[in-house]
Amino acid sequence: MKKSKKFRYGSFATLLTLGVLVIAIAVNVAVNLLGQRVTLRLDTTASSAFNISEEVDELLANLDQPVTIYVLNDEANFVAGGTGNSAAKDPSFTQANEVFKYFANANDQITLQYVNMVRDPNFQSQFSDLTLQQNDVLVVSGDRKMQISSVDLFNTQVVANSYLRILSSKAENALASAILVVTSENTTKVSLLTGHNEYDATSVTELLGQNNYTVKSQNIGTESIDPEADAVIIYGPSTDYSPEEIEKLDAFLQNGGQYGKTAFYFAANDQPELPNLEAFLEEWGIIVEPGVAFENGSNFIIQDQFNAVNVLNSDSVYTENCLNKGKVPYIPYCRPLTAAFKNSGSRSTTMLIRMSADSGIIPPDADKNASITDFVTGYVPIMLLGQNKVEVGGEQKASNVVVCGSVYYGASEIIQNSAFANADFLVELTGTLTGRDSQVIIAPKDMAAKYLDIASDGASFMRILFIGVLPVGCLAVGAFVFLRRRHL
Repeated sequence: MKKSKKFRYGSFATLLTLGVLVIAIAVNVAVNLLGQRVTLRLDTTASSAFNISEEVDELLANLDQPVTIYVLNDEANFVAGGTGNSAAKDPSFTQANEVFKYFANANDQITLQYVNMVRDPNFQSQFSDLTLQQNDVLVVSGDRKMQISSVDLFNTQVVANSYLRILSSKAENALASAILVVTSENTTKVSLLTGHNEYDATSVTELLGQNNYTVKSQNIGTESIDPEADAVIIYGPSTDYSPEEIEKLDAFLQNGGQYGKTAFYFAANDQPELPNLEAFLEEWGIIVEPGVAFENGSNFIIQDQFNAVNVLNSDSVYTENCLNKGKVPYIPYCRPLTAAFKNSGSRSTTMLIRMSADSGIIPPDADKNASITDFVTGYVPIMLLGQNKVEVGGEQKASNVVVCGSVYYGASEIIQNSAFANADFLVELTGTLTGRDSQVIIAPKDMAAKYLDIASDGASFMRILFIGVLPVGCLAVGAFVFLRRRHL
């Protein structure tokens, strides 16, 4: 009996479908078996969020002490963001978890453990001096330990109803810094000097803390500067230092004749005159000028003449690493600086960051009708280094004063942006001047979704459009096509 064409085509289609299914199952099994032997990952995120930096790879390769990373949750619950829905996956917590696994796989000295403190209540008793929370990370090596809260794994932004929106991941940075802390014999200490209504320096101190610096605040008016501090930061004070406070700064930098100390000063464009502080800085060869620096070179401007990228000095050993990375600093609303001298006895000044040939200075009493081009002077310095080098016991020692023209150098949205050199340069400069041997600097990884913030009227329109108009329109077009074809 001759089989119909319909039967033959149907049989062929069935066999073809079965063949495709068999091949798909075989490929799936092969990939799973291979995945047990080889890490199969392809990072397609814009910020390479799942790739680990070369600096961290080097740190992990050189690690020779046992380290345990405790993630305080079940793995499934952690990657769900602690929501309790273990079937869900939060992209930010998933990325952080991949970082943990990478660290553990990179070196046999690192052990990764997930701990459910509800099922293991004795775990907390081992660390009675810490207040541990679900989704925290605890890094331990010998008797040293460092706790990382789940919030500190990310850069966040507070939005409506105190909701935290995750902007970028710093899991790699936080974990690498914690390993440095628990395996390093010494840490570099920095004092943030307060007492004069300073600007908020949180982003700067957090950056240093993440890079294994111990930062504490000290009121310069009521406290002596910690003699064990390697550096101090003065962040945009709005009132002047007293002569006694200036003496404290001088004594700190002289360090009993041993020198080797550093002071960072960040100016602000709305500061009043600060004669004592400004005279102190001038002794170190740096004059903080009145007015505001501007950039008129179109290749440098980001938003306007006061928001522009800047130029690292290519002739300085302090800028070499950042120049090799191809990054540029971004320091808006700068006070212009001037070097009082190039060399004067044991003291010298070095320009670190400047503006372009088309930059200039708008003085406080500038004519409002004047053209901005009337004030172009070119190559305005906005970060200078003053040094006092002396010979101590046959060895050359130096104390340093670094002046930056703007507190906005450390604005969170700038210092967390890996496209700019601000974070890298500050950490590298601090490390070099304080004599640190090694540093790990990791830029934040962008994990944020792209949000569309619209008003309530716009939201209502979008709801009607996508829930009502478009579906009904699609049904209408479908019905029209169906009826049209039916009558052909």
